[in-house]
Amino acid sequence: MKERVRLDTLVGLRFVASLLVFLSHTVNREVFTSSSANSVLRDVFNAPSIGSVMFFFMLSGFVLTWSARENDTVRGFLRRRFVSIYPGYAVCWLAGIGVMLLLGLAVTANSTLPGLALVNAWVPLPQVVASTNPPTWALSCELFFYLCFPWLHSLLSRLRPERLWPLAAGLAGLVVVAPFAGLLLPEEPQSPWDALPWFTSWFVYALPPVRLLDFVLGMVMARIVLSGRWIGLRLGPAVGLLLAGWALTFVLPGLFAWGPPLIVPMALVLAAAAANETRDEGGRSSVLRSRLFLRMGRISYSRYLVHYLVIDVTFLLLDGRKFGAAGGVVLVAGIFAVTELMSWLLRTTVINPVNRRWMRPRAAAPAAPDTREAPGAGAVRRQEPTA
Repeated sequence: MKERVRLDTLVGLRFVASLLVFLSHTVNREVFTSSSANSVLRDVFNAPSIGSVMFFFMLSGFVLTWSARENDTVRGFLRRRFVSIYPGYAVCWLAGIGVMLLLGLAVTANSTLPGLALVNAWVPLPQVVASTNPPTWALSCELFFYLCFPWLHSLLSRLRPERLWPLAAGLAGLVVVAPFAGLLLPEEPQSPWDALPWFTSWFVYALPPVRLLDFVLGMVMARIVLSGRWIGLRLGPAVGLLLAGWALTFVLPGLFAWGPPLIVPMALVLAAAAANETRDEGGRSSVLRSRLFLRMGRISYSRYLVHYLVIDVTFLLLDGRKFGAAGGVVLVAGIFAVTELMSWLLRTTVINPVNRRWMRPRAAAPAAPDTREAPGAGAVRRQEPTA
């Protein structure tokens, strides 16, 4: 087994993605007195935020494939995955109940218990998908991915390397086709969050089997790099392609701006980051690999869990007050600071202690990487997957 390589660039990228999610959820509350400023900020951050969720799903598949253990068991893998995500999630699920009561929202068993079981993304009802902590519907998808991973990894490990790129292209093509399939669903009711039919929006954006395409594409890109089939694209040009895809989101309509223009560039960014880091063996410094970005990236999961609850409570206290340019910026920075404090508390008092107790590796096995990549993760290391 080859020595594992730290993929610190991916940790830094995870911070960027989680920051975009935070900014999108904040500016959607219309922080500023200028309606045009609020509208522009929504347009600027919404598409990258949606893309960031896709990135986290893809990163999850990439990291799990990159760090797969030859001597692992399905039971051991699923136990570590459950321990890595559920304790922190359960704390924030309970906190979300409290926030719902503060907001005067109805707390019912039908709307909240599916979330406790992490099956809420399967239920085509807005009040279920978004309860009790709206962004955490993505963990319902992640749990499904984890259940599928051992089987998927076994299949990909047996696939001949020359078939990896065609498979990647096919998966990206299915992401592009998914919005067309979504258009076949009923046009009523309307989604409470966008100008789209609810069932169409739910199918394309939240349904776990559809989002599994992102996860599997991440797995395939990891296999491409590990098998020596990478095309040599550097991270800089890959990011340039991603920015071009982001520009397309401003001109494409509705669902077609969500995944199609971003799926290929994001896959290339992931693989380019891993390939560059492996080739350079950590020798080149960059902003993404700086101490600050690594620290911020490693608490991305806890940030993802707490940020929406902090935003909800903040705007409840503000009671509709809006701000000028300077005041709005200070407010957003303040919300972020509180979010970071709460994220640190969650990580140090719940997530880390539970991990130390229940994620101890076997005596003969290398230490398990901290990879809470479902909307946030820890250090990413390389271990050769099963051939």
